[in-house]
Parts: sequence; structure tokens; C-alpha cells
Amino acid sequence: MRAYRLSIHDNGNHAFYKRTDVRRCGTCGELLFKWDEPLTGLVVKNKKLLDLSGTYDGVDIASAAFKEVYEANHLIGLSFSVLPDDPRYFKLTADIIVAFDSQKRGTQFIDQCPSCGRYKSVIGSTPVFLKEGSVVPENGFARTDLEFASGDEKHPKLLCGLSAGVVLTAANLKGIDLTRI
Repeated sequence: MRAYRLSIHDNGNHAFYKRTDVRRCGTCGELLFKWDEPLTGLVVKNKKLLDLSGTYDGVDIASAAFKEVYEANHLIGLSFSVLPDDPRYFKLTADIIVAFDSQKRGTQFIDQCPSCGRYKSVIGSTPVFLKEGSVVPENGFARTDLEFASGDEKHPKLLCGLSAGVVLTAANLKGIDLTRI
């Protein structure tokens, strides 16, 4: 597998913290439909002016500059949704999903909820191991099928192909670190 894992810096914001309008498990409190919840009220206070960043609760956020680089270079695999309360930024979603090899990596699944089946923590994503046959597009992006971290912070790992990595590096975008997998 020839690809990069993108390490994304946090932007100092929460998307779901203290929100009472999101759906949670009555037993463990886990977000039930995290990726389908509206991002109302999220205004990016991005003091570092990052082009790609993440909220403390795992939502990837892209600047207009990142979106322009993506589109100008005909990269594939991402969707951009403008933030309803901050049109300067976009929620970023990788549409291509690749299978993470949790057994080979030795990932730990901690405290499974008997009601919703989610785990409180999923630990062990680095280095990234993908299952045989998983393909990250050379000129595009993908995300892992597993989400890592604890509680609301859980999120998939964002990956990109080598050509996409070259484009990101040349564009000098802020907030992106690439690690070869």
C-alpha cells in the first residue's frame, strides 16, 4: 500500500459539546448518528488559520483554500458541505472507505455498551494497517472504516494517495502533516 495518513491539527472548537439537540445512547451517552447531525452553531475560531483542521469531537474542517486546491488538481474522494453558521469553512467527508486491519495492528476495543454496541474507546491506529485489497486512490482520499479515540472524539483516519500528498505538500496548506503508510 502506497499512501499517506493525514495528521490534522485541532482547531480549538467543538461541534457537539453541550448540545442537547443531538441523539445519544440513553445508557452510555455515545452519539448515535454523529455524521448525520447538523453542524448548527459551529463557528470556527481558528486562530492558527489552518486550511485543514479538526474539532475536538472529530469533525474535519476545510478552508476555501483547501477546497480550491482539491478542485484545481482534480483530486477525488472528498465531499464538502458548507458550515451553516460559518460559510468560510466546510465540513469535509471522505467518501471512499477502506478496511482497517485491527487484528494485525492490535487495536483495543474498550467498554462496549450493551445498548448501542459502541465502544467507549478504540485505541491503536498508528501505524496504519489496512486489510488486503484496500485501495487508497493515487489522486484522492479515503477514510478508515473504524473510528479511533474515546467518546465524542472518535473519528476515522483520513488517508490520501501519493499523488494527492504531493499536491498537498506543494500547495503549502497549513494544518496538514503527512505520514507514509
